[in-house]
Amino acid sequence: MYTCRECDNEINEGTEICPHCGADLTILTEEGLAARQTALRKTLVRWVPLLLVLIGALGFFIWYFVNLRVP
Repeated sequence: MYTCRECDNEINEGTEICPHCGADLTILTEEGLAARQTALRKTLVRWVPLLLVLIGALGFFIWYFVNLRVP
């Protein structure tokens, strides 16, 4: 449960329109947009280095075994 940003009544999380005041809850406010951007930035900071290490390890693995078979 969370509160409607217009009327401050408690509503379900999956609600797109407030049943009390009729506010459209799908439109992001500036605070909601900033929070979403911050969450995306944190996700990228966590996953991009990991993916780069995995891609580098896979590339090294392939390079190592290809060089073993070349006469």
